[in-house]
Amino acid sequence: MALALIKRALVADIAFEAIMADCFYGDHRELVATLRRRRLPFVLSHRGSVGRSWAPEDMAHSIKEALEEVRPRDWHQVTRHFRTGHTERWWAIELSFLSYGSNKPVRAICATTDRRTLPELSTWYLTTNLPLEVASLEEVVRLYGLRH
Repeated sequence: MALALIKRALVADIAFEAIMADCFYGDHRELVATLRRRRLPFVLSHRGSVGRSWAPEDMAHSIKEALEEVRPRDWHQVTRHFRTGHTERWWAIELSFLSYGSNKPVRAICATTDRRTLPELSTWYLTTNLPLEVASLEEVVRLYGLRH
């Protein structure tokens, strides 16, 4: 269904910054592969525990595992803006593991309201193919927040 909607938007020449999708679609390997192959910009959510690739046992296999190696001071404060004018302080971090990284084709990012407890309802495990020069951590959080 998502691919059909994307095709219709492209045919209709609808301008967009990036395709946003929740973890149902973000964890859908065929959709992700198609977006990457077509070089369509995306910000996708994932279940943090889903592994993406083979790696040695002592390396992180998922976003949640990569977060285990992060120190609280490594997080960056970002401001999340809402349509109502309300703002919230969130925390975000760029992760480097497996084939993810700020200088790689796909970036892995975690954004949360609490960097110490990572509350389930307000923690996002994201990937994006938007380069760092185009989308800072705060911009990725902003874009994904538009999904709602």
